[in-house]
Amino acid sequence: MGKTRLDQRQILETALDIMRDEGVEGLTMRKLAMRLGVQAPTLYWHYPDRAAILRASLKSLLIEAVVGIPPCKSWQAWMMELGIALWRIDCRRPFVTALLQSAEINNEEIFAAANELLEKAMSDFGLEQVHALRIFGDVQAIVLGWAMFAEVGVGNRLQPYFEVETAVEEGVQMIVLGWESRLSSLSA
Repeated sequence: MGKTRLDQRQILETALDIMRDEGVEGLTMRKLAMRLGVQAPTLYWHYPDRAAILRASLKSLLIEAVVGIPPCKSWQAWMMELGIALWRIDCRRPFVTALLQSAEINNEEIFAAANELLEKAMSDFGLEQVHALRIFGDVQAIVLGWAMFAEVGVGNRLQPYFEVETAVEEGVQMIVLGWESRLSSLSA
């Protein structure tokens, strides 16, 4: 356990790997320290506790989704891309649904980070923040619902009837189109 040079990015990447392999419950400070080749107390120099690591992991995945969105010409296109990005992250890292369901992890800090990312993204489109937050919530809810279906095996049972990823994309599109219509009627 001689390796002591450690940064937050290394800790997060390793935590994400453990959660991918063993789920959120599988992440312990002791296990994380062992994988990083350090003593568990070393982690506390970077994060005060396991919950802080989980919050930082969730925040990093949200940033990953937003940063991966290609340039868009409208808020509608951006929100659709966001839905697809969130779905792909959920597919690669199915433990995200558990993080999002935890009030301890998905707390005010996460809300503030999402709000800030959304505000920056929507500033070019002139979409009011209250509407952006609501649309983001609706998009995230449908993606989370489908991710939970996939996690418990419902997605596999539906696959013979239709492509689940297509259903996710169409659901996100319906939400965005519904909001586009609603906002048009409000401004008329």
